[in-house]
Amino acid sequence: MSGNLPSRMPQADRNTQRVTPNAPNDLAVTHIFRQAAVLFLLALAVRGVHLWAMRSSPLFSVLICDCAQYDAWAQRIAAGEWIGNEVFYQTPLYPYSLAVIYTICGHSIWAVRLVQAMFGAVACVAIARAGARFFSEHVGWTAGVLLALYPPAIFFDGILQKASLDLLLMTTLLWALGAAQALPVARLFIAVGALLGAMTLNRENSAALVPVIAVWIVWLSWGHQRREGIRRLFALALGTALVLLPVGLRNYYVGGAFLLTTAQMGPNFYIGNHHGADGGYAPMRAGRGEPGFEAFDARLIAEDDLKKPLSSREVSQYWMARSADDIRTAPADWLRLLARKWFLTWNALESIDAESLQTHAQFSPLLNVLRYSLHFGVICPLAMLGIWLTRSEWRKLWILYALLLTFALAVTAFYVFARYRYPLAPVAILFAAAGLIGLWRFARREDSPTRRDVTIGVMLATVTGVACNWPVRQQYNDDAVTFYNAGSTSMAMGRTDDAISLLERAIEADARFPDSYNNLGTAVMRAGDFAAAQRLFEQAIGIAPDHAIFHVNLANTLLKQGNRDRAYDELRTAIQLDPLIVEALGPLAELEATRGDMASAVRLMNRAVELQPQSSSARTDLAMVLQLQGNVGRAIDELRVSIKLDPNLLAARNRLAWLLATTTDDGLRSPAEALILATESCRMMQSPPAELLDTLAAAQAATGDFASAGQTAERATAMARENQQMELADQIESRRRLFLEKKAFRGP
Repeated sequence: MSGNLPSRMPQADRNTQRVTPNAPNDLAVTHIFRQAAVLFLLALAVRGVHLWAMRSSPLFSVLICDCAQYDAWAQRIAAGEWIGNEVFYQTPLYPYSLAVIYTICGHSIWAVRLVQAMFGAVACVAIARAGARFFSEHVGWTAGVLLALYPPAIFFDGILQKASLDLLLMTTLLWALGAAQALPVARLFIAVGALLGAMTLNRENSAALVPVIAVWIVWLSWGHQRREGIRRLFALALGTALVLLPVGLRNYYVGGAFLLTTAQMGPNFYIGNHHGADGGYAPMRAGRGEPGFEAFDARLIAEDDLKKPLSSREVSQYWMARSADDIRTAPADWLRLLARKWFLTWNALESIDAESLQTHAQFSPLLNVLRYSLHFGVICPLAMLGIWLTRSEWRKLWILYALLLTFALAVTAFYVFARYRYPLAPVAILFAAAGLIGLWRFARREDSPTRRDVTIGVMLATVTGVACNWPVRQQYNDDAVTFYNAGSTSMAMGRTDDAISLLERAIEADARFPDSYNNLGTAVMRAGDFAAAQRLFEQAIGIAPDHAIFHVNLANTLLKQGNRDRAYDELRTAIQLDPLIVEALGPLAELEATRGDMASAVRLMNRAVELQPQSSSARTDLAMVLQLQGNVGRAIDELRVSIKLDPNLLAARNRLAWLLATTTDDGLRSPAEALILATESCRMMQSPPAELLDTLAAAQAATGDFASAGQTAERATAMARENQQMELADQIESRRRLFLEKKAFRGP
């Protein structure tokens, strides 16, 4: 038909060599395999060149934010936690896939990168076959090449992000849909359902595609017997259930909630739709954007507001209700927010999550070239051209339109990251390939498309290109955010020098980014330069005075320098800004205790335990304050709970052993238990510090073993003097003299 691309090669007689995708002969099969091999090797080579260039990059030496979370989770699974012990908060398919790789290859990040490179190569083959099914062999081949060279695909295949698995699943789904449309048999619909289930376990908003594909099956079955349509829908449901039902049963088993995926929907919806949202990510509490905080803060805020413990489902429902309240309060603002998110979903900007394609391109020449020539802002106009030129085939292609629009709406409903909208790319690339083939055929003066169709198509593509490439100002520079996250991860790994270098690069990239100053201050403080750390925290507060954690960090630096009065003021400011800031409660309680206000100290630590009932460190701090108050019995109770929560917390074990050995209350004293705790604590460290040895000596004396107590105290004294802990050394020496007199130490 004039003005349109044929969807398939013409049907052929069995005796000819011309074939269709529905009935390939041996020659066609050979051609398909050859094409698949070339695409696979091309994509693999491109990804290999990129990985080789990135091998010495500081960004490849650390796992940033979510990457580190996935890696840690996968290691726990591979170590035996295949079932786990709580309802999934994040989608589990990618971490479990990593765990399989670790089980086979050991803990190797490079093994993951190579496997993901193969995922990307297989995805290029899959999109080529999908293109052949929906359009033509030429379109399929072109789509495969485009995806092989598509910069975000190369970037995501090189980092530990579930986007790599998203691409493989989406392209395979497109291939399965094309195959099922050509040959509507039950096994293909089961495969489609299983792929939808897998996509939902990797990218939760993929669940929005299920009803769309169900409607498509009804469309395919129109005109057939009703029973045939029901069988196909049943096959789709069966395939989906085979993947999702085990997860629902697992969630019910470990957490009492039958959730087919995760308990993350409510918090995610609130982040993207609360009053003041801008379409991107914003942490629920200022200055706490790290992934590890999100689930904790979501639960903490909800439970503190409702004054009761909540299940994972109830936490999600709480945040959905808060979102609904914000939307009802200002519906016009919410509609404007939706419009902005829709714009961002289709914009060329690859909205940064934790690390940026742009920053990686500084170390990868290939990625740097491709990011200017084949980005999303190029694909979208070409896709619009392809949609126009193939419009007469809408009966066969409408499922692609529906997938494109539905997934875009699913992204818009929450908030926009490059990796969240990434599954749109394969569908857009199919249409972009159709647009390029249409231009190629027009240049060759074939019957279709016509000059009029091409002219209108180019005009539509131009308008689309202008809209998609409209400049968007980001809050912070991509390089700053990437180097900040890399530096923060390095600091968490104990690589302080690397952290300082990366965080300094973050500040060079964007001096307006306050978190860089804050984390650089933490790294510098860890290195022992408290004055420099103080200046950096003050700079962070100057940019973002409402970030409570900045004030806490400044207070800790001031305490290191002996400035207790100003530290006290900073901690009180932090609590005023964020009443849930547990990090401020312990230091402030200690300051209140030194000021003699034991009631305030106990109240603050009780609040810390109330906010973090499962925190062993909070209970240990509470026990310290209770001990200072003279309430030794309750201090012992809190320490027992703390050790139950974390048997490896040495601070709790040591303090409990000390109290049981030295308390003046004979009803609470338990020398035998104290000796067991103190001995185990010393064994947990290769070289026990003076504090642990001091407790062991006190416990030995309490059981009547004064000879061992004297020897242990002598070791502790020597170690304290070696470490310049002179006051502690004098205290231990005084106790050693008691032991020589065959007297146990009793007292605070």
